[in-house]
Amino acid sequence: MKLMGDETAPSKSSPLINLAKLAQVAGGGAGLALGHYSGINLIIPGAIAAVAFAACKHVFPPDKQAAVPAISFQLGEFGWMLLAFMVPGGLQQVAPDLVLMAIGMIWLYLTLGRTAAVAAIIYNVVCLAFYGYELPTLGLASAGMKSLVVHIVWRIVTIILAIAFIHARRSKITEASGAPETRLSAGAA
Repeated sequence: MKLMGDETAPSKSSPLINLAKLAQVAGGGAGLALGHYSGINLIIPGAIAAVAFAACKHVFPPDKQAAVPAISFQLGEFGWMLLAFMVPGGLQQVAPDLVLMAIGMIWLYLTLGRTAAVAAIIYNVVCLAFYGYELPTLGLASAGMKSLVVHIVWRIVTIILAIAFIHARRSKITEASGAPETRLSAGAA
């Protein structure tokens, strides 16, 4: 919707709005398919992330709101991994992840910095590499595979949210400075 005095707002029929609608439908369809395949493995982190999002939206001060999606989504996986403490031998499997995730979320909250978001991206890419190594060892319908697929999707979405956070912060800084956002051309030094 174009607001009065806002020439940058896309119109209802703009390609950007249509792309956003398409992405929502595709995301919803993918979420339904993932939920059907993985069952409880998706419900637990999803429910934790939803509760965390609602709580963070009300608890975080206005200057920290940009971090709410990334932190609440990460809290979903963090809470899910905490449940591994109930499984014999689970502590050894998830303790390093829990420590690194906690450090990353606290770092992002305290600094709202690009470096913290880039570190989260790198960490999640490394996790995806490990998951890729483990993927062929599991049967398609096994509980381990269903759990791993959710972890993979969670890591990918976390990367997307971190990139969105970086972009939102850059846009906010550009707006605050009053300078138009510029990009270097390919030939510029």
